[in-house]
Amino acid sequence: MHILFMNPMRGPAEHRIPVARSEDPQELLSFVAGEKVKPYREEREEGRTWLKCFRKGGPLEWYNDLSEPNGALDGYGVGIQDVGDEDEWIERAREEWRAMHEVVPTVKAAKEAR
Repeated sequence: MHILFMNPMRGPAEHRIPVARSEDPQELLSFVAGEKVKPYREEREEGRTWLKCFRKGGPLEWYNDLSEPNGALDGYGVGIQDVGDEDEWIERAREEWRAMHEVVPTVKAAKEAR
């Protein structure tokens, strides 16, 4: 599974939000391309001017554009990330559980350690 992570315009640069998912990363790039418009400025009541590049009212309106045109992750982790499939997640969870099982002592062992 691939996840499109984007940076919200009203948040810190290092903040990334999962916006959409797909088995095909090209589908995510097409989604982003389909929402792009000619950059425009929008005045807000709080006196700020926002430079936007996605369709007004669309799901990406309040996000910054991707740094990399091919969707590669940038330095803040914004872009398209392959997060693996369900089996990979299950295997990682199993490995984490086994590692904890080996490291964390049983109650009996903890009592004997005194």
